[in-house]
Parts: sequence; C-alpha cells; structure tokens
Amino acid sequence: MDNMDFEKTQKNLFRELMNSSGLSAVHDYNDGADRRSRDMLMDSAPKDSSRKNDERQDIIHKARSNEQLLGDRLSILKTMQKAMADNWDFLYDTATGLLGKDSPDEEKKKVHIIGIGPGDAGSITNDALKALLACELIVGNHNDLQMVTDILSKEAPDNESGRMKTLEADNTDDIKTIINREIARNICVIYRGDVGYYDSAGDILKDEIFADADIIPGVSVLGYFAAKMKLSCESGPVIEFNDASSPLIYEISKREYVFLILNGKDVVRKLSARLLDFGFRDVFISIGFDVGSLSGEFITGKPLEFMRVDKSGIFPAVIHNPTPLEPKVTGRIDDRYFAGDRIPRYGAMVRSAILSELCLNEDSTSYVIGAGVGECAIECALCCPRGKVYALDESVENIQLMRINRRQFLAENMEIVQGTGPEIIENITYPDRVLICGELPQMRRIISIIFRKNRHCIMVICTQDVQVLTGIVDVVGSFPRLESSMSSVRASYSGYPGERIGYGSEREVYVITCRLKEDNVAKAPPDTGIVSGAATTSWVPEEL
Repeated sequence: MDNMDFEKTQKNLFRELMNSSGLSAVHDYNDGADRRSRDMLMDSAPKDSSRKNDERQDIIHKARSNEQLLGDRLSILKTMQKAMADNWDFLYDTATGLLGKDSPDEEKKKVHIIGIGPGDAGSITNDALKALLACELIVGNHNDLQMVTDILSKEAPDNESGRMKTLEADNTDDIKTIINREIARNICVIYRGDVGYYDSAGDILKDEIFADADIIPGVSVLGYFAAKMKLSCESGPVIEFNDASSPLIYEISKREYVFLILNGKDVVRKLSARLLDFGFRDVFISIGFDVGSLSGEFITGKPLEFMRVDKSGIFPAVIHNPTPLEPKVTGRIDDRYFAGDRIPRYGAMVRSAILSELCLNEDSTSYVIGAGVGECAIECALCCPRGKVYALDESVENIQLMRINRRQFLAENMEIVQGTGPEIIENITYPDRVLICGELPQMRRIISIIFRKNRHCIMVICTQDVQVLTGIVDVVGSFPRLESSMSSVRASYSGYPGERIGYGSEREVYVITCRLKEDNVAKAPPDTGIVSGAATTSWVPEEL
C-alpha cells in the first residue's frame, strides 16, 4: 500500500471512530489527565524545518489551544497519531477538521430542514422519514426530538436508529452553533407542522448559511386541526395570537369562524380574558392540545371555561361566533351612541370631514391628542382595523368614558394614554397620522417631536375658538418648512325623528392640515443636511 492509500485509509478509519463514539464537540476539561493527553498529543507533532513558518503549523497550534472544541476526541486522535507515526499531513488535516475548516478532499455538510407534521408516525411524509433515517444528527426542540426518536425507533432497525445523535436547540442561533461545531456531515433540523408556516422555521430560512439546505415540507398542524374539527381553512382568516397587537376582536365581531395559532406563555388564559373583556361570553373556543401525539386532545368551550387553563406553547384553535355583526360600509357613528351625558365635541358630520383630511389607511398608526370622550379616536380605530390608535387626554373623567366607549365599539386597536405632554409623546411609537383637538401647552415642541419621528406624517389641528386659532396659526407659521392649509366646517341638524328638537347648528370648526415640504432638505437624513452650492442646511426639529 503506497503512502497516499495509507493516508486515505487512516482518514476513513478516523471518521468511523468519530461517528461510532457519539462524542460531543463541546466538552469541559475538568480532568488533569485529559489535559496532559492533549498537550502530549499536540507537542508530539512532527517538526519539519522546511515548513517552519508554514501556515499549517499555525493551524495545529490553534487546534492545541482550543480546549472546548477538541474535547474527548483528542484521545482518538492520539491513538491515530501513534498508528500514523510521523505522518505530518494527516495530523494537519485532522486539526483543520476539528477546527471546523473544510479540507480540500472533504465533502460539504448537507443540511435538511424538515417539517414533521403534527408529530405522529401516520402524518410524517416518506421524504421526511427517509432523510431522518439517513442523517447522522437531528436538531430540534425537546418535545419534537422525543417524538421523532420514538417514531424512528419503530420505523428503523436498531443499528440505524442507535447511531443517530440528537441535540436540543430552541432558536436559530443555537442551531447555527451546533451545525458549525459538530463533525456530522448529514444533519436534519426538524420543526413541527409545515416548514415556514406559522412557526419559527421562517427565521432560519432567511439565513444565508441555510441557502443550500434541502427543504422537506410537512403536514400543516392547522390543516390537520381543521380537518379534525370538520372545517375548511377557508372558513375564516388565520391570526397568530400572542400579544395585544393581534387584530382579534375586529375579526371575531365580523366573522363566524376565525382560526388562531396560539403562541406564548399562558396564552389560553390571555385569549379568554381578551374575549371576556370585550363582551364575547357566548362564543365557542376549540383548541387542540398536543395535536398528533397519543396524549393529544381537542377541547371546546366558552371563554369563561378556559380562564383556569394555564397551558403555554403553540396550539391551533378556532373561534365560532354564532352571531357575527353585519359589515358596515360607512364608519360614521351617530353622536347618541357614545357613553356619557355630554354631547361629543365634534358632531358626526364634522368628524367625517376631519377624518377625510387625515387620509387614513387600514394599517395607519395615529395619535389623537386631546381625545375627549374618544369620539374621533374610535372613528380612527374603526377605519384602521390593522393599525393602532393612541388616544391621549389629561382628564380622568374623559379617560373613564373612553374606556367605556372603547369596549362598546370593540375598538381593540385603540390604546388610551393619560397625559398630552411632550414626554408622553416622546415614548410612543412613531405616527403616520396625528389629530390635535384644541391648543396644547408646549405645542411647538410637540410638533417638532412628531415630525422628527416621521417626516412624512400628516397632522390635522382642530379648534372652535378663534383666539385659540390665532395662536395655533402663529405656532405653525414659525416652522418655515411646514406647509399648511386651513378650512372651516359647520353642520346643521334638525334633530332625530320622533324627538322634539328644533333646528340648530354646531359651532364652526377650523381645521388646519400640516405636512412637511417635499424638497431636497426634507429628503436628507436627519442631522446630516444637504449641500447646495456653498450652503449647507441641517435638518433640526426646531428648524422645520
């Protein structure tokens, strides 16, 4: 056997020893004997004077100093070193392999990203099963690994399933670390359900390191759950419910069925509390716990029955509302429907004119500053079902009435904030639209903060007082880069049918609409400015 064949044989033997050992790449050195074995091994590396300054010697030195990466595998390498005598090249190749570097004749790692479906043997696909049986390492969370291990122990011979190694990982960073660290060449990363469909597999698919990964889809847990409930996934929209930003109440109020992916800690209890808070006591919730496993169960009940369920995790669910509301074409609300004895500050016709100036989109983020009893804020919330509305007011009485109106009109995406000062506005997310009702203390600073947060924001300021209007015009005019337009609205009414109310009219309302001028300076990044000839103009909030 020539030298080249000898080296190749020894390399193959080394890989077989590593695969059969099942040793992890991460091992803490607590034993002094292991340290001495490591030092003896690497100190015994043959010295080649012709390669004294060669890069290969630096790599071996790096391998010797990397305790965590080498671990117990050094004992195998020491055995191989004795058998190899003075074979310097093989020691170099082994060191590069332990360091995670690809030697020229080594094949690249093959990664499979697999959806395992609900997790039972009957729902896992043949392609997924073949990939799992052929791999050397399986990576996933604890529950998924346990289910896959049980399936493989039944489907595969003992010698096949016994050589497979499993490592737990709960996020993309942990998975990347394991793949880079382990010497396994064929790796499977498993996810519950279908890959990328309402689970964390979507994050890993965006990473460049997995660009060449083999994607094997699985059975959708939501589709599996809908089939068990004898429903079609087309019966309603699908919402991932995990925090207050989910547009849950709006969808439930308009539709008979809404599918949910519950995700988080105490998520079942939070869902029930949200439904009860908005008066949905008579809807029916069906939840699938541990779908696909032997202990899986499907439970149906009303929100109050789930208030003591402390389940955490990811569960499919469906909500059945037997009496959905009829969809409305217009968002205008009559004044008499708002809570409280006071007449809203702006009547229904005036509110329609104000909202037309705001140019709202369905996903707009809006401020209503000086919200009163919340009439304008609620109109904005109903016009932006996928957006967010922050209603700010100083009065405690107004705050209480706003909470009643928020619940009455199911304005789930409306958040009530007490206070209208600059320090309050500074800590809220940036707005797309802003409505200011009346004059505010420190209005100049508030306008500066708003347009610093979003220079493309549209701001509307309303008032019924001529003296207040004069002060607002002066403040707006002090910003040379703000362009504004003013209009006035006045509505007349004759009362509601059957009520003894004579003809009358509301006070005239002045509406000022402000935007930042779209010039070269406005397009420059904040605080950097733009050079025009010899002059430079900086973008500073006070210099709007």
